[in-house]
Amino acid sequence: DPAVTGTPVTYRVDVLGGTLVITERADGEIEMTGPAVIVAEGEIDREWLEKAAG
Repeated sequence: DPAVTGTPVTYRVDVLGGTLVITERADGEIEMTGPAVIVAEGEIDREWLEKAAG
């Protein structure tokens, strides 16, 4: 958890348009970089995500 460790966590998501790099920063901000185009915005509930991840 970046908020605990102070170290950003980076995820790589391969999509048809290229690779999207998602970085969760220690301040809770999410940064997305890559050639992909944003087609929607939203929020994911952290509790739901943790349950879904098992």
